[in-house]
Amino acid sequence: MTLVVSWIRTEGDAAEMLVASDSRISGGTSLDQAPKVFRLLRDDAVLAFCGTTRLAYPVVIQIKLALDAYEPTRKRLIDIVELPTHLKRIIESIRKTVTDLPDGSDEPIAFKIMLAGFSWRTSSFKSWVLRFDLRSGEFAAHPMRAHRVGGRQVFAQFMSDEQGN
Repeated sequence: MTLVVSWIRTEGDAAEMLVASDSRISGGTSLDQAPKVFRLLRDDAVLAFCGTTRLAYPVVIQIKLALDAYEPTRKRLIDIVELPTHLKRIIESIRKTVTDLPDGSDEPIAFKIMLAGFSWRTSSFKSWVLRFDLRSGEFAAHPMRAHRVGGRQVFAQFMSDEQGN
């Protein structure tokens, strides 16, 4: 079971974004020291994944490599608010090439990707979870929202293997 969280911590006028996950991957075998959060070369964003490791891990690595190799994203010429659209295209192109699955397998849609980081355009932290939408038949990006905790407004986003989050 994977849990990934991104949240904005504020202390006075200062704010920072934190992203954390567990480190166990499984899929017939288990490994307790595996990264699930990956820093992009642009240094203002990270990617994370959860779901069926056999597909989610290579998908997140391919996304990272594609973003790191493309000069406009690597040099931050493209703001993070534009990246979810790029990620959806990459995920959909990979998903459509998956073959030789057992009948009834939901593996090509049984994962989620989180993108989190800083937007120079809005001067604020942003986070999205990309997950498969059964209605549209493709992956969709869901932005971080505010939550009320103890009378305070907190910006956080959670992602797990469970459906619906």
